[in-house]
Amino acid sequence: RARWTELLDQRLQEATGLLEEQLRELRFYNDIASRLSGELRVEGVLEILLQVFLETTGLSKGAAYVIGEDETPRILTSRGFEWAEGEHGPAGMLLPPLPAGATGGEVVTHRSPVGGGQEGLMASVPLIRAGGLRGWLCGLGAVPESFAEPVLRRVRGLAAQGVSALEAARLHEEVQRMVGVDPSRSLFPWGGLQKLVADEIRRCSGLLLVFSFAEVQLEDYIDDTLVGESDKDLALRRAIKLIQTCVRRIDVIAHDGAGRFAILLPRVAKMDAVDILQRLTRRLEEDAVAAQLLGVKRLMISAAVVTFPEDGTAVAGLFDKISGLLAQGPTTPARVKVPIS
Repeated sequence: RARWTELLDQRLQEATGLLEEQLRELRFYNDIASRLSGELRVEGVLEILLQVFLETTGLSKGAAYVIGEDETPRILTSRGFEWAEGEHGPAGMLLPPLPAGATGGEVVTHRSPVGGGQEGLMASVPLIRAGGLRGWLCGLGAVPESFAEPVLRRVRGLAAQGVSALEAARLHEEVQRMVGVDPSRSLFPWGGLQKLVADEIRRCSGLLLVFSFAEVQLEDYIDDTLVGESDKDLALRRAIKLIQTCVRRIDVIAHDGAGRFAILLPRVAKMDAVDILQRLTRRLEEDAVAAQLLGVKRLMISAAVVTFPEDGTAVAGLFDKISGLLAQGPTTPARVKVPIS
């Protein structure tokens, strides 16, 4: 009986300890949610995540990085560094390569400069959403070779909650930037496209030059009552920004008012035009901002290219060909369509 009582008491203590740990974790996650609630700045979200990360791991200093649209990481905030550390402040930290198969929240331990010509261990956590790297939380200090499982579990939870808040803040900031942009000022009138192409044909014929003419259709930009006009307008502004950012050799962009864009690429041969447009469609497909505004998980894109004089020397012929290609509908992933000789 004494042995049985001792065993029962041990089991009760274990169960009580487990419940207490679960309660501590619940409070931990509730505290994160409370601190992130209402924070609509990317920098503000990362400041909170970095502070919680350092508190959870017991590290003394660190930095938080955001991944820009050019996929380059940049420091947005840091904690625990002194100005006297000079080049061995947060700017001297080295990010690790993203582990294969990472889903976010993994603690990656690696070596990084710590000052005085020395290297030390650094702990970095990737923030990943929908398969895309969104940022890093990094810490320096007394980094152990491995962290205890409760710490790892909390860091994974922090990353999961944090990347959702980070995406919400990024969307909010992007929308605020787009509100101040009038897309009509940067677009060529759709009704003037045929005259524009005719002028380009005459110019290129005399100089023996080529040009390509591309069209891109946002299939999700439809007359859907579930999507408000303001959100559709913001999605349009976002698409224009991506096109202008991704395609440096654009001469003209036009929009028909229904999610269809025309792009004139002067002195660009067909193969180069296809490469340019394929990169653009990939960026549009993967853009979470426009997708959220249009109420879809991922944008569906149709894209086509015709080239003068290879695909025709008359305005009507070029427009008929590109319209026929777009009428074939989208593919997933988007594949740039070209006329078959």
